[in-house]
Amino acid sequence: MGGWWPAGMWPALQGSLGSNARSPGGPGDAVALPRYRIERPSEGAVACLRALAQHGDMLPRRALIGALRQDGVPLARSECPRALYIALERLVGPLLERGWVAERAVGGVKLVQITEDGRGVLDGFDAGEVEDAGRTVAGR
Repeated sequence: MGGWWPAGMWPALQGSLGSNARSPGGPGDAVALPRYRIERPSEGAVACLRALAQHGDMLPRRALIGALRQDGVPLARSECPRALYIALERLVGPLLERGWVAERAVGGVKLVQITEDGRGVLDGFDAGEVEDAGRTVAGR
């Protein structure tokens, strides 16, 4: 049935249900969502979330490194592949722990993807709706 009622139908039903009845789906069913404090990750980690959100599909770590370098995110002082992968691990590790990204190994390739929680947090940071240590983080 949901929250939509034909004109005149709810008053008739309300009378038969008693005085404690509320309109299903009406304004009385709105629930305030709790607010959570989220520690803002480093700028590099936020850039990592943005890069993953733009690609949508699972992205190999090598492609993620390329996307971050293309966006101008400094990863490592050296261009050595090992240094780049270590720097990427420092960005992705905390995001994995928080559940904002997921990782899957396929053969010898690790694929990374942003999760729904990660998208929500990224959207919140961008809109300035996510609190960081008790204060609202300004969006970009």
